[in-house]
Amino acid sequence: MNSGNNGNANENGGNGNANENGSNGNANENGSNGNANENGSNGNANENGNNGNPNENGSNDNGNNPANPSGLPICTILGAFAGGIVGNKFGGPLGAIIGAGVGAQHGANACGEPDPWKPPFPPLRLDPLSLDLNGDGKIGTLPLARGVHFDMDNSGFAEKLSWIAPEDGLLVNLADGATRVSNGSQLLGNETRLPSGELAADGFEALAALDDNGDGKVDAQDAAFAHLRVWQDKNSDGIASADELFTLESLGIFSLATAYDASTWTDANGVEHRGEGSFVREDASGLMQTLWFTADKVDSVAVDVHHGSSAGLPEAVTRLPNAAGFGNVDTLHRAMNADADLRALVEAFVAEGDPAARQTLTEQILRRWAKAEAVTGTRGALDARDLAVLEAFWGQPALAEQPTGAYARSVAQVYEDLKSLLHAQLSLQSHYREWYALAQFRVQHGAWEINDTALADAIAQRFGAGSVNAATVGDFLDAVQGLTPGNAALLQHLTVSVRQASAQLPQESRSALHEVIHRGDDRIVLTDGEDFVNAGAGNDRIEGNAGSNVIMDGAGNDTVHAGAGDDVLVSGSGNDSLDGGSGNDVYRFDRHSGHDTVHNVDNDPGRHDEIHLTGHDMTEVDISRVNNDLVIRGHDGESSVTVRDHFNGAPIDAVRFSDDIVFDRAFLDKVARANSDPDYPDPTDWVENGGGQYDLDALLNRLANGSTDAESRDKQPDWRKLLDRLSHGTDSPRDIDEVDGLIAQMGNGTAGKRDAAQHHYEHHAHGTGGTHDPLDRLIDTWAGI
Repeated sequence: MNSGNNGNANENGGNGNANENGSNGNANENGSNGNANENGSNGNANENGNNGNPNENGSNDNGNNPANPSGLPICTILGAFAGGIVGNKFGGPLGAIIGAGVGAQHGANACGEPDPWKPPFPPLRLDPLSLDLNGDGKIGTLPLARGVHFDMDNSGFAEKLSWIAPEDGLLVNLADGATRVSNGSQLLGNETRLPSGELAADGFEALAALDDNGDGKVDAQDAAFAHLRVWQDKNSDGIASADELFTLESLGIFSLATAYDASTWTDANGVEHRGEGSFVREDASGLMQTLWFTADKVDSVAVDVHHGSSAGLPEAVTRLPNAAGFGNVDTLHRAMNADADLRALVEAFVAEGDPAARQTLTEQILRRWAKAEAVTGTRGALDARDLAVLEAFWGQPALAEQPTGAYARSVAQVYEDLKSLLHAQLSLQSHYREWYALAQFRVQHGAWEINDTALADAIAQRFGAGSVNAATVGDFLDAVQGLTPGNAALLQHLTVSVRQASAQLPQESRSALHEVIHRGDDRIVLTDGEDFVNAGAGNDRIEGNAGSNVIMDGAGNDTVHAGAGDDVLVSGSGNDSLDGGSGNDVYRFDRHSGHDTVHNVDNDPGRHDEIHLTGHDMTEVDISRVNNDLVIRGHDGESSVTVRDHFNGAPIDAVRFSDDIVFDRAFLDKVARANSDPDYPDPTDWVENGGGQYDLDALLNRLANGSTDAESRDKQPDWRKLLDRLSHGTDSPRDIDEVDGLIAQMGNGTAGKRDAAQHHYEHHAHGTGGTHDPLDRLIDTWAGI
C-alpha cells in the first residue's frame, strides 16, 4: 500500500515550509539545500550526528546499512512522512540512532521540531567579551540558525550557538601554557572562573580580575596581558585554528579598559549587547562589548569529534545498535566504547528473546547511558533518575528543581517518549532489522511515499504460520510507534496494510491478528459535544474536549486528558494517568483498576471533583501523604490511586467509598497526615477515655444523610454528650433509644447504610473498650444480634 505525504515538516506537524531557523524544509530529489536526496548521497550520519558526511570509521553507510537497506535518510523519511514530528534537533540524532539517517544539520532542513524536544524553558545565553576589529563601530554577529558549535560551558560537548561575525573577534586567555581554545572557560565571560572560585557575572568582571595593579585597565603591566589573544573565527566553524589567533601586540592593542556602560539591546540575529567598553590601539580606540549568545544545548557534538580528533571504534562496538547522543550525552557507540557495563546491557538487549524483558533493559540502558543510574530519590513528582536523564539530554537543568503539576506531567511524558524512541531504534537495528528492510521509501513530486506492502504481507504470513506470536507482533508495532512519539500516522498506515494482508488467512488466525494490531496504543481525540468512549485494550492516549464526556479507558496503561466540561473518567485495568481538566469531574476506580495517577489541576474554586472507589469501602484502604501527593492504597496491594500535588494546589475535593461513606477534603487531609506523621493525633480516634479528638458533630453529620449544614446539625441529638456517656459505661434505656434513633437517621432505614454506620463505630471507636463496650452492645441490641 502506497502513501504520499507532504514532506514539508514544521514545528507542530502541519505544512511547515519553514523550519525552526527559517530554512526550507522541503525534501527534494537532488539533495539541494542540505536535504537528503533520493539516493541518500547527502545524508550519511556520522558518529556525532551533525556532520553529514563520513561515519564514525570513515566508511559510507548509504545503501548498505542493515537498519535501512534502502539507503534513504530516516530523519528525512520520517520527518516528511509524519509531517514534522521528528525534529530539527531530534531528527538528526534520530537518523543516526537508526544508523542511516542524516546528521542534525542536514536533517534540520527536512524535519520540523517537536515540542517535547524543545527544553521547556528559554534558551540559555552565554557571554564572551568581543572586540570590533574592523573599526566599523559595531560588532557583527551570526544567528543561531547558522549552526556554529562551540563548548561554551566546558561540558565536553560543543553546543550550537549564535556567534560572532568573522570580521570581529573574541578575547581569549591562553593561561597555564594552553596552546588551543577548547571551551568557554578560556573566553572572558560568564563561564570564566574567578580567583574566588565563583563564575564571573560577565566578560567585564572576568577582565577586571586580570587587572593586577587595579589601575582600571589590563595592559603590559599586568601578568595576564601576555597570555591574551584575539580569536577571529574567519570561517565561522567554532574551531580556533592557529591562523585565527592573534596577540594583542600584533593587532596594535595597548590596553583593555575594565570600565563599561550598561546597555541592553538585541540585534537582528537575537544576540544581546549588554555591556559596552573600549580598548586602546596605537591609532585609536575601539569598541568592546559583552555579547550574550543564544545557546541550543540539545544540538551538540562531542568536542573531540568536532575537532576531528576522535579515534575509531572496535568492531565489537560497531556491530551493536547505535543511537546518537545530544545535549551532554555522547553517541551510544562511543559511550559503550568507554563503558563496558553499558555495552553489556546493549548486548543483553540484542540477545533477549522476550519483548517484555527488552522493555526493562531499554530503561536500564537509557539510565546508564545518561549516567543517571546511581541517582536516588525523587524530585518533586518525578523519579529523580528520570529527570537526571532528561537534563543530560537537554544539556542543562530543568526549569524547576522540584517539578510538580502540569510541568511535571509534561516532563514525565517527554521521558516516556525518549524511552519509547530508544526501544524503537534498538529493536529496528536488531530483532526487527529484517522486517524494517521490507519497507520501501521513495520521493515522488517532492513528497515522501512509503510502500509497506511487503512488510505487511510478511507479518500476516508469519503470524498465520505460527512463526511469530502476538507478543512479537505487538512489540514490533510498539517499535514503529516509538519512531514518532505523539503521532500515530506511521503505525496507522502499517495497521491498515496488515489488515488488508490478513485477508488471506483463515478466520481464526485473521481474527487473532486483528486483535493484536488493534490492541491499543491508540490516540483518540474526542469531537466537540458530549461523547462516550470505551478505549478497549492497549496503551491509549485519549484527549477530550469542552463537552461533558464519559471516558472508559479500558485495559492497558492509558493516558487521559478529558478537557473542559463535567467528565466521568472510569479507570480500567493497568496503570493509568487521568486528568479531568476543568469542570466538575468524577474519577471511578474499582478493585482491579491497577496503580493509577490523578492529575487534578483545576484553578476554578467553584468546581468539585471526586474520586469514587467502587470496589473498596473505607475499611479496606490506607490513606497517606507522600511528599505533596495524596495516596490511597488498597489493603490487597493490587490497586492504588495517587493524586499528584493534592497538597500543592491540585487537590481532590472528596472520596466516596463503595459503602457510600464520603470523606471530604478536610477530613482526607487529616487522615493522610495522621497516617504519615506519628506525632499527629488520629482523627478517627473519636472517643478516647471519654474525650473525642475530632469534631464529632461535623463528622456524624456527614454520616447522617450526608448533611453538614448548620440547620441539620442543630436538629441532630447531642452526639458528643451521648458518646461521652457511652464511653463512661452508661447504657440506660434512654441512651439505647438515642443510639437507635442515631443509626436510623444515619441509615434512613436501609441495611447497607446501617452496616456502614456500624463499621464506622466498630473500626474507629477505639477508646470504648472493644467488643463488650456499651456502644457495641447497643448496636448489637438494635441490630438484633
